[in-house]
Amino acid sequence: MRLIEDLQPGLVKHGKKGALTKLDTCPEEFKDKTNSYSFSDLKEKYYVLADINKPWHEVFYFSTSRKSSGKKPNGLFIDDSDFNNYLKMCWDNDPTLSKADIIVSTIHGIKGMERKKVILSSDWGPGSLKNYNSGIIRLEDEEVRVCYVGVSRAEEELYIFNPSYKNTFPLLNQEALKGVL
Repeated sequence: MRLIEDLQPGLVKHGKKGALTKLDTCPEEFKDKTNSYSFSDLKEKYYVLADINKPWHEVFYFSTSRKSSGKKPNGLFIDDSDFNNYLKMCWDNDPTLSKADIIVSTIHGIKGMERKKVILSSDWGPGSLKNYNSGIIRLEDEEVRVCYVGVSRAEEELYIFNPSYKNTFPLLNQEALKGVL
């Protein structure tokens, strides 16, 4: 749902983007946070007209809270379009960005790959946390191995992104990582 909110206008074929992102109108399966969808699923089942091979600025549209208004005349951007144009201008003006090798993937999808810098989300999702806390050694070990694969992809720098504290994997919290990294 969050991914679809950030798509450029016009990339959802039937209905409006809001129909897929609002809890009262989105498909029931979107409400289950343990479900995941491939890019093909989003295109075929939910009519998302995005091309995975296009540059990010042709697929995503971001909003900012740093907009000018009557109340805050010193905002940095006129509106969200101005913000998106600024992001694209930065991208176009920095040759290192346009040639950057950025991979966004699940941990399973990057197994065997390494990068100088890795950003790993600590949000493990309720299904994986249930496995880790199940008391079944095989399931717990599998989650620990997945965590190991994620943190061991970094050659030089590892960043742990913590979007929420609700589903934080126990081995990726600040206390567990003290002195390890």
